[in-house]
Parts: sequence; C-alpha cells; structure tokens
Amino acid sequence: MTKLLKFEWRKLWRQKSLYICFGIGLLIIALSLLSMKNIFNTVDDAMTTLFVSLNAGFTSFLGIFIALFVCQDFAQQTIKNIYARGYRRTTVYFAKYFISLAATLLMAFLYMAFGFVWTLMLGGKVGSLLAWQWGTLALQLWTIIGFHGLFFGICMMLSKTAGTVALNLVGVSFCFEILNLIFVLLKIDFNIKQFSIETLFTNLLDPLIVNEITSQLVLRGILLPLFYVVFFVGTGWYINQRRDV
Repeated sequence: MTKLLKFEWRKLWRQKSLYICFGIGLLIIALSLLSMKNIFNTVDDAMTTLFVSLNAGFTSFLGIFIALFVCQDFAQQTIKNIYARGYRRTTVYFAKYFISLAATLLMAFLYMAFGFVWTLMLGGKVGSLLAWQWGTLALQLWTIIGFHGLFFGICMMLSKTAGTVALNLVGVSFCFEILNLIFVLLKIDFNIKQFSIETLFTNLLDPLIVNEITSQLVLRGILLPLFYVVFFVGTGWYINQRRDV
C-alpha cells in the first residue's frame, strides 16, 4: 500500500491539470477580491476571506481535477498494468481515494492562505473569528471532504473522463432541480434541496450572511457530508470490484 501511495502521489504532481485548475482558481480569487475593493473601496478583514476563498469556483475545479486524475489510468488503459503488479482492486481504489483527498485538502488550505495574504496586500486587516465562525469553517472543510467523496465515487463508477467531468460539474445539481420540480408539480411540501451538499456548502460559505451557526445547521453539516462519503465511495468501490478491466 505504501509503494502504491507513493506512486499515486508522484503521478499526481506530474499531472498538468492539477496546476491548471489550481492556477485558474487562484486567479479567480484574486480578481474577486480585487473587484470587491474597487466596487466597495474596501475589503473585508483577512480572516473572513478564509470563507470566501473557497467560494470562487472551488468545487467546480475540484470536480474537474478529480475526474482527470482518477480516470487517467482507465482512459490510458494503464490500470491493467497496476493490477498486473499484484495490487488488489481495493488497495488501488483507496490509494487513489486518499491521494486525491490529500490533494483536495491541500488545495483548500492553499486557497484560503492565498485569499488571506491577498486581502492583506489589498489593505485588509487581520481580524478575528468568533467561536461559532471557527465551527462554521470546520464544517465547511468537512463539507469539502463530502464533495470529494461524491466526485470520487462518480469517477470510479463511470471511469470515463468526459462523462465524469460533466456529472461532477452539473449532474448532481441538475438531479436536485428535477426532483424539486417534481415535488412542486405534485404539490408536496418538502424541501429536497436541504439534502443537497451544494446547498449546505452555500449556507456555510459566508459568516456575514450566516450570522450564527444553528444546531440544525451543525447536525446537517456533520451528517450530510458523511452520508455522501459513505454512499458514493462505497458504491464506487462496489461497482469497481465487479467491472471488467
């Protein structure tokens, strides 16, 4: 397992898509904060940009990056060579999962650090976060782990680069929109979007909008990402075990 993790880690840093997605994300953060300064003639304190930095298309770039990284071996038909070395499918599966998860969290922290430093360069001040805001930030990072599980599971279910990129970008939100429309047409008073991880992520993004962290939001913020990780990673593993290579 250790050798396989090192192999996947080296392969990760040789992938050009990682740098392209990450670089575009940094550019969007810089332009977003610069626009805020030009429009409002001020910027928020640097601590609040820890939230905003992950709002600048982060999940979109994450979905693209994971699809390109995870599906690479399937697209190039090199997955057979890895299995031929004696590695079990489960070992290969979770090696890809842990390496892509590590890259996801690393990018998230680097985005927040960049937003923090850029805000200071634009004249922002080093403020402070209240206890509930730190809790919101922790839930936001936990939700990103849920997003990773969702995207990773979809990738391993389909193993097709183009299809997984499309699904990771719009597939999940489209499904919830369709379900919501069906409920409206049937006059069912039920908010299906409360189970959408995208809705949860939006609710956790800006501490100035949230204003407080409720017990309901905490419970949903803990359980919903956990469900996405268990369901999608588990389903992806099940399908991967039975797929012909």
